[in-house]
Amino acid sequence: INKFIDEDDINKWQNSQYPKNVEEQPILKHYENNNDYPFNNGMLIDMLGSQPFENVPDGSYPYYYVYNNNVNIIYITHIPIDNDRGISINVDNSLNSAIFNGKFQTKEYKCGDQINFENNIISYYDDYKIEVPISVNETIVLKSMMDIDKIKQTQEVICSIYDKTFPYSTFPEINEFEKKSPLSILLAHLYYKHNNTNEGSFNDIINECCDIIDNILIPKCKNINNIKFLIEPCDEVNNKAKVQYINCNSVNQTEYDSHVKCSYIPYKHYKGIIAVSVGILRFL
Repeated sequence: INKFIDEDDINKWQNSQYPKNVEEQPILKHYENNNDYPFNNGMLIDMLGSQPFENVPDGSYPYYYVYNNNVNIIYITHIPIDNDRGISINVDNSLNSAIFNGKFQTKEYKCGDQINFENNIISYYDDYKIEVPISVNETIVLKSMMDIDKIKQTQEVICSIYDKTFPYSTFPEINEFEKKSPLSILLAHLYYKHNNTNEGSFNDIINECCDIIDNILIPKCKNINNIKFLIEPCDEVNNKAKVQYINCNSVNQTEYDSHVKCSYIPYKHYKGIIAVSVGILRFL
């Protein structure tokens, strides 16, 4: 967000009176016409469209590919490897969990002139395509999202790409987004916290807004098939362990357990105390 909003406008607004009506609300400029931060239908794609592959800044970016006549989306991370450039693919990344087709593996790939599966070498051609070996005899070509506007595509392909990029917009989450109005909260906090009470830095307030948005847009567990979760250590007093859902929200969904019974009887639980006591008495 701080790459989208003009911070000078924010600072200017913070030093003015708080708006009393809609007409006094500030009009904040953004960087949509700045080539350093190109946007594609409102999505910040960073500098993927203005630089060749080897100069793409570190970070995670969406790519699409066609496999078995289906358009899929996968997020890859551009990283430095030794003195070269490369990418890493994390199949456990929650961004990939609902759309991942099982062909890729979690590993790092170094950029080279010719692909090599054994040595984890990828290659690229044109401005937008990366060729990734998924076996000795098979490769997949990943295409940058930036080529949607640069290369002629059918409307069906474009819609499919956007649909796979945002698989959870069905739109209960969007309704919740409108109801909680995180951007209105952002502007209010920028004024009250940053101007009147000076609580929190500009970055803290932006991060707070991003956390609220993330919490709103994470899908309900009932709306996805590939649920990932962790079982926390056993609470020995209650003989229960908390279930942490990683890629979905289980709040107010009774069909998804928030706790499960421990797989053993902790000695601090009353059953454990009774068992230990009986064992001691048997040896007396």
